[in-house]
Amino acid sequence: MVVRIRLARIGGRNNPLYRVVVANAKTRRDGKPLEAVGMYNPVPTPEGNKHLDLAAPRVKYWLSVGAQPTPPVKKLLVKAGLVPEKPMHLRPWALDRPSRRVVRMPTLEGQEELAVKE
Repeated sequence: MVVRIRLARIGGRNNPLYRVVVANAKTRRDGKPLEAVGMYNPVPTPEGNKHLDLAAPRVKYWLSVGAQPTPPVKKLLVKAGLVPEKPMHLRPWALDRPSRRVVRMPTLEGQEELAVKE
């Protein structure tokens, strides 16, 4: 059984509010979770702060037994300091895409031509 830590929407129209839940990966987004471990309000307050409330010991427990956070939850856990951030050179999107740069290459006649190097 694959367990995921993900967001379940509980807010109304134009008022997003999410519950951070631990659930089986096969259940629907708003289905019954195994456990609710926090709340997230993405709408900033007048001071510009977004509200995140997590039960850190429970999140650490679920991560220790193999629960996998979804990418949005992983960003929240990194900001909360519960999960270390991957260095830039180890991120999968950076490894899949070849780096392209323009290089000036001299030709026999002394003229330079532009080439795309991969």
